[in-house]
Amino acid sequence: MKKHFVIMFLLLFILSGCKKKEEVKVEPKKEEIRELSEAEIDTLLKRIDDLSYFDINPAKSFKVSDLTNQEVLLWATSKEDVLNISFADMEKKAADYLDFSLEPDNILCMTHSNVLGTSDYLYLYNVEHKNFIKNVGHREHSNEGYYSYVVNRYDSSKFENDNYIISVYKMFSDTNAKYDVASDITWKRNWYASYLDAKNKNNSLEYDTLEGVKYDINQIDTSKLIKYTYTFKMKNDNFILKTYEIEKK
Repeated sequence: MKKHFVIMFLLLFILSGCKKKEEVKVEPKKEEIRELSEAEIDTLLKRIDDLSYFDINPAKSFKVSDLTNQEVLLWATSKEDVLNISFADMEKKAADYLDFSLEPDNILCMTHSNVLGTSDYLYLYNVEHKNFIKNVGHREHSNEGYYSYVVNRYDSSKFENDNYIISVYKMFSDTNAKYDVASDITWKRNWYASYLDAKNKNNSLEYDTLEGVKYDINQIDTSKLIKYTYTFKMKNDNFILKTYEIEKK
């Protein structure tokens, strides 16, 4: 009898212990929210400069997952001598900045597509050598009416939910440059708060040199500007862009 009593007592003790274990609540992991360090901000601002082509194409808020292969290809070649880089270099750049799997394709002429109203390829993909060659059939013309130079001004940043979030204000030069607008800082031009304003010549902000605007953008009333917010995540020691959001005013 005593033996049975002891066994029952042990069973009750074990069951009671299990119940207590089940009742222990696991506290959810507290998400880290903090300001970004100066080094993180500097690195992200450099990334934003490197991503400036997306300010004019697609010139709207987007998720990287929604970008087209052609848009990423045009970005990957926007600051490069296309004839002297391999497709493998572009693939690596797309992976390091966007975690995007780039596919080989011919490269559109954006002035043709956006200004002249037709589509034409500026460069053709060379399958044999896995690089690009100039399309000799492409009609020569200036870059007038499409490209714009962008100046950024830091606003704020934070780390939250594993995201590095940084906001900047921008000024865009007019798009009637017949040469690279960054090549001559003394050349005067109109400036705007968005690329679409620059393209449509609406709501001009300043008329000054590039050198002047790089100073003035830190003095101008922010109510005249638009906020652009980038969300990055860290992968393989790289800040990977996830979203780009243009403030609606």
